[in-house]
Amino acid sequence: MHITQNRRELIRTNDLVRLGLAGLVILTNAWPAHARKSAAEELASIHASKAGVDAKNNFWAWDKQRGVVTRITPNGDRIESDIVPDGWTVDADPKRGIAILSEDGRIIDIVDWSGSKKHSIHLLHKATDVAWLSGTHIAVTPQTTGPCVEIWDASTGEYLSGFGKCPDIVPPVPGMVVARATLLRYDPTHREIVTFDAFRTDLSAFSESGSLTRHSHVPHSTTPEFDAWLKKIDAKAKAQGGSSTEIIFWYPSITIAPDRSVWLGQDADSKGITAVTILQDGTVQRARIDVPQCPSNRMIAWNDDLVFYRDPRYPQPLCSTVRRRK
Repeated sequence: MHITQNRRELIRTNDLVRLGLAGLVILTNAWPAHARKSAAEELASIHASKAGVDAKNNFWAWDKQRGVVTRITPNGDRIESDIVPDGWTVDADPKRGIAILSEDGRIIDIVDWSGSKKHSIHLLHKATDVAWLSGTHIAVTPQTTGPCVEIWDASTGEYLSGFGKCPDIVPPVPGMVVARATLLRYDPTHREIVTFDAFRTDLSAFSESGSLTRHSHVPHSTTPEFDAWLKKIDAKAKAQGGSSTEIIFWYPSITIAPDRSVWLGQDADSKGITAVTILQDGTVQRARIDVPQCPSNRMIAWNDDLVFYRDPRYPQPLCSTVRRRK
């Protein structure tokens, strides 16, 4: 019997808990006072399962429960999509539309902000994440086999290229294996594709032509509880004579600051988190950030600020807050 496990996200705070993605608010000292006030009022009411910043410096948030994507401009204007199809994850652009990776990771649907489907892309390999690049190009990160990054043309559905050497993940029969958990972001200012395997904790960044621009490893240790959990899942698959593939995220999201530093969150408690910063030269730094209003491992860099947020789908109380990056 073949066992297909649901996708999972595990994040280590004090214990291992399942998380998704978000709800938020923002404000930045770099903005005029009226824009800051307007943005804060709009963002305070948003629930998000994923958030990001697009090429026009708009903050966007996907509410998986409602099936809606909301865009907040730097001036605090709010644009909300009609209901869009459900999916595993998304990326949003004000003109090109919303790219939705299907729950099974095999199809990208491109829909406009009215929710109408424009194109579909049938992927070569099951993917974990998706991101708009420049023009009509879109990137995905394969989950078990193929290159680290695949590039597709969203207007034609054509496969364009793949690059980066990532190990193939071959599910044992019987037994369990952990797939690639590669998160993906695009930095339009520097035209850099940034990937981070949130389980193996390796960061690799590429130019749009596929050249490796930087690589770094974030030291991370597991816990006895986690190791025991892995053994339990493996033993269950073997006992049933099947195969199990898990996706495990030690870090639930990544974000890129304007200075090209990459930020991760870990070890959230009731008062704050540990922020992990990967600098341009690959140096990894850790610093404690006090955010008692919303001690979440999920954050997005927008201008000079970090937005912290939680997912309404999960049992933790909703919260949102913002603070300066430095």
